[in-house]
Amino acid sequence: MNLQYLAYVVEIYRCGSINKAAQNLCMSQPNLSTVIRNFESELGFQIFMRKNSGIEITPEGRMLLLSAELILSEVEKIKRIPNAFLENRNLSVSCTYSSALMQSFLDFKKNSPAGKIQDAFKETGLIQTMRDVVEQKYRLSIMYCFNSMYSKHKIDANKYNLKMELIGKDIPVVAIVSCRNPLSKKENINIDELQHFPFATYENFDFDDWLGPLGIQNSGNILFVFDRGGLVDTVRNSNYISIVIPGVLPNGCAYLPIVGTDLKLGVYLLSPKSYQLNLREKQLIKHLKRSIQFMIKI
Repeated sequence: MNLQYLAYVVEIYRCGSINKAAQNLCMSQPNLSTVIRNFESELGFQIFMRKNSGIEITPEGRMLLLSAELILSEVEKIKRIPNAFLENRNLSVSCTYSSALMQSFLDFKKNSPAGKIQDAFKETGLIQTMRDVVEQKYRLSIMYCFNSMYSKHKIDANKYNLKMELIGKDIPVVAIVSCRNPLSKKENINIDELQHFPFATYENFDFDDWLGPLGIQNSGNILFVFDRGGLVDTVRNSNYISIVIPGVLPNGCAYLPIVGTDLKLGVYLLSPKSYQLNLREKQLIKHLKRSIQFMIKI
């Protein structure tokens, strides 16, 4: 059995589409379909049912998926065994998209140089930050979520034996628009108005986690973008609006405070329960806490 086939199955299930999974895997859709059919033939059962609306996993496929995720996770752990015997003085952080948190990390690097130590900082979707720590791709996760979604993510953290420590609370979100958008002339925008405008959001954010609490409906009026750079370009060059944590304001854009709601965000540090932060990680978290206090005042 080829372990790569298990990775293909997991990716197709996560995407809900063979075509989308093929794009993520840098494969052609016909090639991926052929691989899956051959794998199903090897296993002796069907993994996915093909429908006009996409794919649906079979009961046998769901059992395979559970084992595949465990196997792939263990393979990643094995690959990282050498790192467990090295002195982890570097920073290894997977962070939810935020210009403010990225800038805080860069400020820390500038003010606390560490010679030739190679640090790593990744921006990605909310759920992926947790997955990166579970799969030991990064040691720490910095993630944010609405206060109303905290319990859900706390359950997930406990499920994967992760600590979830609050490092910043009561952070507002703001709407971001192009300076050419007529909305940029307003002093603020009411939460009830948001759903009346074309909206851009991150593809790898769970809709119910991010836009659901704001009362925005999942419709054809929404454009899903993969990364922060793409989101900024979309807003800057069109009449799409989005919501972000206030931070470094991109050129050509304006922030609009959102009124009519008491929704706030919390920022959390996630790490394995058995992991002890190294000195630089402790210093970084202390720095982030100070930066977040400034974010609240914007």
